[in-house]
Amino acid sequence: MRRDKSQVTPATQQARQSAVPPGDIPKPLMPGTTVQPEDIRNLRELIRKRYALDVEIWDLRHVGRQDRKIVQDKMDRSDATLQKIYRMVCAWDNPNAFESQNDWATLQEIKTRIEEGGKRFWATNPPWDEQILVDRSVGVS
Repeated sequence: MRRDKSQVTPATQQARQSAVPPGDIPKPLMPGTTVQPEDIRNLRELIRKRYALDVEIWDLRHVGRQDRKIVQDKMDRSDATLQKIYRMVCAWDNPNAFESQNDWATLQEIKTRIEEGGKRFWATNPPWDEQILVDRSVGVS
């Protein structure tokens, strides 16, 4: 019998999360230090990397079972990248850590977008489980 995804227990969810590689854990900022422009560029590069991996994964959603290990590697890297992005944003979440209010505002925008949901965690939601739903609410003659 196949288990519905909505029936995932907290214990199962914890086990899945611990199975995902944590990515690099950013070092907390020391008091008096600021986030450097190079750090912000690295964050932006990570966001681009995550997006590129997601596009590749989605393009490969129809691969055969024998080739899913290739996609699985990309899924693991994408999930780890998102975790690293979130950890960086949380570690830098201090207005005094930025020389520019503009950079602080950019970080807050990134944090808001990450926390608002809608991000796909591939480990618990692989692309080949996607079902095509047909919207029948619009009247078609």
